Amino acid sequence: MIATYVLAGYNLYRYAFPRNDAFRRNVWPIVLVSVSILFKISMAAEAGERLPLWLQHIPYAWSSFASLVTKARISFVALSLGLLWFSYRWTTDLKKSQSWIEGAFTFLNLFLLGQSRYANIPLYLLFEAQRRLLELSDAGVDWLAVSCLWMQHVSFFALGNSNSLSSVDLTNAYNGITSYSIPFVGALTFISNWAGPIWWSMAAIRIYLGGSTKDGKYADWMGWSSGFHGIAMLFLVGACIILRTHLFIWTVFSPKFLFQVVWMVLQHIAIEGIVGSTLCWIS
Repeated sequence: MIATYVLAGYNLYRYAFPRNDAFRRNVWPIVLVSVSILFKISMAAEAGERLPLWLQHIPYAWSSFASLVTKARISFVALSLGLLWFSYRWTTDLKKSQSWIEGAFTFLNLFLLGQSRYANIPLYLLFEAQRRLLELSDAGVDWLAVSCLWMQHVSFFALGNSNSLSSVDLTNAYNGITSYSIPFVGALTFISNWAGPIWWSMAAIRIYLGGSTKDGKYADWMGWSSGFHGIAMLFLVGACIILRTHLFIWTVFSPKFLFQVVWMVLQHIAIEGIVGSTLCWIS
């Protein structure tokens, strides 16, 4: 876990802060990573997860200064301020030496680490290595689009999710929230369970705009993704109609149908379509 956060801090240092401002470039990543990892360790201790011996005393040492909700809010506010400062600097930079998504992706990465299960955080090291290899490869735009699409679904299951309603994780659904709120809890539930697919959606945008395929069009990615989700939904609806009298229609096919709706409406349309298109326009 520590290695994942160290890499996240290095990416902040490299992509989010200017080289001619040594103070902010060195201090900001340390502050952002420190508050994020403090919250995550405290969250893991609160959930009863096993921590290494040298980390077990940290949550209790800071428990008297701030509650778990306060730590989460401090982490969110710090990331928001860092992103706003980076966006302002990028807007006023006339040279535009990099796309906006290259720097913003580092903040999103740190946020998604906080919304993921403690045990799954090391997997993001593997995701980062795969993303870097894709950026360095000489593969065509279509191949990279399909690869990122595959990795969305691979990461979803690799992070411990499944097509069963019992696998929906609510551990991170109340981060920074003191009482039940349908929009906030619902949004955090989706983000925490679809953290891997969201990560790879943003990675695809970064590859298109900042990598070797920066001349590619984001519409190509949306075309591949829309076709995949459309075919998956077509076959799923067909299976539900044909097997509507089967014993497993309520225990297997219905939950799968609900998950596929979330994939299409929230992941594909909202994240890839609306958010992704907006980020491409900004960058």
